[in-house]
Amino acid sequence: MEKTVFVAMSGGVDSAVAAVLLKKSGFNVVGIFMKPWQPDAASSQIDCLWKQDREDALRVAAKLDIPLLTWDFSKEYEKYVANYMIEGYRQGRTPNPDVMCNKFIKFGLFLDKALKLGADFIATGHYVRIKPQRGPAPPHPHSAQSADLRSMGDPQSGHPFALYTAKDQNKDQSYFLYTLTQVQLKHCLFPIGDYTKDEVRKMARKFNLPNWDKKDSQG
Repeated sequence: MEKTVFVAMSGGVDSAVAAVLLKKSGFNVVGIFMKPWQPDAASSQIDCLWKQDREDALRVAAKLDIPLLTWDFSKEYEKYVANYMIEGYRQGRTPNPDVMCNKFIKFGLFLDKALKLGADFIATGHYVRIKPQRGPAPPHPHSAQSADLRSMGDPQSGHPFALYTAKDQNKDQSYFLYTLTQVQLKHCLFPIGDYTKDEVRKMARKFNLPNWDKKDSQG
C-alpha cells in the first residue's frame, strides 16, 4: 500500500531534493510550506523574502507534479521561537532558536497536523540520519531497495530509533534535533542525510529543479 509523506518544503534545494527522492521511492508526496513569523516593520523586505521562498517551493511542486499546501504557523513561531530567542539575548544567554523551531514547529505542530490529515510520515531537508537501533542501516532513498526505507519507520515495528550524524559533517544538523522523542522519530524521514551538499546540488541540477542553484538560507 502506498504510504503518504508530508514534506516540509522551504523553497530551498535541500527540501526540494528530499521531495524528489521520496517520490522516486514510491511515496505519495505532499509538499507543505510553513509561513514563518516576521517582526512588525515598515520595510516590506522581510515580507518579500518568505513570499519568494513560497514561490520557489510552488515552482518545485509544479515540476514534481505534487500538491503544495501553505500552513500558517507564524503566531506559534513567534511564541515558541522568536520570544524565546529575544528573551535569551535579553538575559545575556546564547539561545538556539533552531532547536526550538524543530521541537515546537516542525516536529510538533507540523507533525501533529500531518498525522491528523492522514500522513504516515513527515520529511524534511535536514542533514541527519535516522536508523533503527537494531538491524541494518537503511539504504539511500534513491536506491533499488527503497522499500526498506518505507518500512523502517513503521509505527508497528516496535524498533527504537536513533539519530546519527549526516554523511556531510560540515552540514550535520543532528544536534538541532536532540529533543525528538521515539514517538516523533518513528514518523520521520530524512532523505538527504546520506548525501553531501555537493551531491544534493548535483542531483537538483540533474532533476532540473528550478531552484538547484539557490543560495543556502541562514535561518
